[in-house]
Amino acid sequence: MTKENLENELKTLPNSTGVYQYFNQEGKLLYVGKAKNLKNRIKSYFAFTPNLHANPRNSLRIQKMIEETVHLEFITTNSEADALILENSFIKQLHPKYNILLRDDKTYPYIYVDFEEEFPRFEITRKLVKKSKIKYFGPFFKGARELLDALYLYYPLKQKASCKSPCIFYQISRCLAPCDKRISKEKYLEILDEAMHALLNPSILIKNLEKQMIHLAQNENYEEAAKV
Repeated sequence: MTKENLENELKTLPNSTGVYQYFNQEGKLLYVGKAKNLKNRIKSYFAFTPNLHANPRNSLRIQKMIEETVHLEFITTNSEADALILENSFIKQLHPKYNILLRDDKTYPYIYVDFEEEFPRFEITRKLVKKSKIKYFGPFFKGARELLDALYLYYPLKQKASCKSPCIFYQISRCLAPCDKRISKEKYLEILDEAMHALLNPSILIKNLEKQMIHLAQNENYEEAAKV
């Protein structure tokens, strides 16, 4: 499925009461909602100027949901009461990701990268801000800190917010000292891009860490292997 498919699906929406569902690229259910008028409600999530994207008037959490959405389905009902019953049934049975996030008072953590920094780094936040040069990953229901630690364990990226000379992370080969210009910005961004790809595909990160652990063990560096 692609955004082009989604755009075509939006053209088929009826002016009827019903329930709608959003799905991501992997076919996972993201959200279930009900509407008095499916066409009007669903289109309120999107902007069409000129390409299809999330409506900036909605919250950042909803915008992120729409960015993930590539496919939608809907079921028409005879009344709003029927739509409410069906919506509740879907939510209880299927536990859609964003129904849980938007319902809970608890704010789940995100890992983010701020590209306004000369040498961007990964950080954790529970607050989304409208800033075009920040890229968010998540939300994570658990394990965000462990995932961040794993990223820094394998990818030698800048970890300190401010540093004017090589620090302890450089000395233990966990950073390439961009603060001291010991790596070009171009090369640094290449490593950052690899790390972001691994963040989107944790299985890649796990395999890389396993290889690193085996390599260290083969070289009898057991202390470092244990850390991995």
